[in-house]
Amino acid sequence: MFTKKMFRMNFDKIIAFCSVLLLVLSSWNSLAATALNSNEIDKSHNKIPSYMKPGTIITFDENGKLIILSEGSDNLVSLSKEDKKIAENCKPLPEEDLPEVEPGMIVVYDALGAPVVIHQGQEEPLKIDLKEVKLDEIKTNDSKSEKIENKANDDENSNNILQQGAIKLNTETGYISWYNGEGKKGAAGVILDSESAAHKTIKFWTRVKVTSLENGKSTTVKILDRGPYMQGRILDMVKTAFSKIHNPSKGIFRGKIEWPIQS
Repeated sequence: MFTKKMFRMNFDKIIAFCSVLLLVLSSWNSLAATALNSNEIDKSHNKIPSYMKPGTIITFDENGKLIILSEGSDNLVSLSKEDKKIAENCKPLPEEDLPEVEPGMIVVYDALGAPVVIHQGQEEPLKIDLKEVKLDEIKTNDSKSEKIENKANDDENSNNILQQGAIKLNTETGYISWYNGEGKKGAAGVILDSESAAHKTIKFWTRVKVTSLENGKSTTVKILDRGPYMQGRILDMVKTAFSKIHNPSKGIFRGKIEWPIQS
């Protein structure tokens, strides 16, 4: 009788010990999974996010952790069916072509959710070995657009003749949008004004002529920021500059840029 009682007590102890051991192992697995997820999050912030809600402003702390300064909205613009199709065909850049995160970096997401770096988080100019990724142009039968583009090409040829032996005029054609940057300190180190713009590679302070190939209107801007980091998109202008050519609610237009333009 005594032996059976002792055996039962020992058996109960073994069961209790195994239960505790299972709980400990389960906790270890949970901690390991949490650590893995944490590492994955850290890795995701080696590069800036390729897309966020339009109008969102983010920065990064000393550990590269993303901090949302201002959350955007999906209703920043009201795209027409044609512009919506264009926007959907402008895809985010591959991760390797996005800027690396720097502590203190500030990124503004434009009217269509593409990133524009307005503060680089470092004293040195942003160093990005970026291969230009272009979107295949969407074919249209819009004769008005074709006439405007032909006129722009004729103007370009005239300018090239006038500038022979002087500064070479560069041109680029693609899609252009806008971002909320005015009043903020730009990547070039100055407060952005109503003529500021962002381009991936053109040198800071370069003056650029922007012409809409949809209505023929044009304006001049200064490159003070870096972006937009989106395929098929060649330029972003601050909202005021964009409004000189199109209503900001449009969100995107097909345009041509020429540089450098003499002041």
